[in-house]
Amino acid sequence: MEFVADFHIHSKYSRATSKSMDTQHLAEWAKLKGITLIGTGDFTHHLWLEELKNNLEDLGNGLFKYQDVYFILTSEISSIYSKGGRCYRIHNMVFSPSFKTTDKINEALGRRGNLASDGRPILGLDAAELARIIFDIDENCMVVPAHCLLPDTLIHAQNALKKIKEINKGDLVYTHKLNYRKVTKVLKRPYKGKIYHIKPYYFRAGLKTTPEHPFYIIKTYKNCRLTEGICRPNCSALNECKRKYFQSYNPLWCQAKDIEKGDIIIFPRFKNDMQNIKNIEISQFINSSDFILGNGKIYPKGNKVSKINNGVRINKEFCRLAGYFISEGYTNNRDCIAFSFRANELNYIKDVKKLMQSSFGISLSKLQV
Repeated sequence: MEFVADFHIHSKYSRATSKSMDTQHLAEWAKLKGITLIGTGDFTHHLWLEELKNNLEDLGNGLFKYQDVYFILTSEISSIYSKGGRCYRIHNMVFSPSFKTTDKINEALGRRGNLASDGRPILGLDAAELARIIFDIDENCMVVPAHCLLPDTLIHAQNALKKIKEINKGDLVYTHKLNYRKVTKVLKRPYKGKIYHIKPYYFRAGLKTTPEHPFYIIKTYKNCRLTEGICRPNCSALNECKRKYFQSYNPLWCQAKDIEKGDIIIFPRFKNDMQNIKNIEISQFINSSDFILGNGKIYPKGNKVSKINNGVRINKEFCRLAGYFISEGYTNNRDCIAFSFRANELNYIKDVKKLMQSSFGISLSKLQV
């Protein structure tokens, strides 16, 4: 018998899932999408397991039935553990052939962690130990990786960007811990299902991944009344906002399917490329024969000139000004820089004027609206 299947499912008892994720709605939507075999998901959660036992017809061959849709008992386990001085975060799918086996699995895993905390429980078990526990209970079970990146995804290896499919055992790859770690094993698996294309700002290529792949992100407040956008520190400073939702932002691991437009994806910075610079002198970057330096000011030779500070402090204000220039600035490739804003972006214009004065000691020369 051939099936169109979807095994990676969560119930209404999992975090960030719909309250309609019950057996009835799962079956209804499976029919609409042409899916004939669907995973139950979350059999480790006692309330969901009780609902499954009450609603599913046991066919005695590892399959169950509800409203002409076949089900198979599945659950996802999140393993977060330390080993050999490293922290691992691994998600695995567990398939069970019967409710009897499922009860034994839950009893064994329940001694290792709180299964009722989430439909996808987090346990301090490494993947090998999880597999050992499962197969010791019933060799007819199955354990598979829950998600992955696609083969053509680029990742940072030690000497260059490489596609995942080009990574070999022994290669060094960059991790979210800001260091390189050696690849100990290369795993491959067939996949047919939804693919999410995550496109961060200034990274148009983005990342393509299966729905459950974890990303390290910051969830943002997206209903700011002042800007009709997300709450950001610079917006709060400009508009003297007292709510400051951004102060409660914290990084967290989030599945690809739960990332929203406006969330912030955290990228590692390469330690070797970073320098802590507190001050710069403009005279170090230009041809000294074309400029005059005196009394801490620097200016080009000529009659009508603007003197600017030669020494510039690298502080939050300067970095904010640099951000304005990256997003809204341009130059005539000769002797001036400019910023382009909409006529109603008066707060940004006011802020740039103040920052140019504090960083370089110069005032606005021309304003066009």
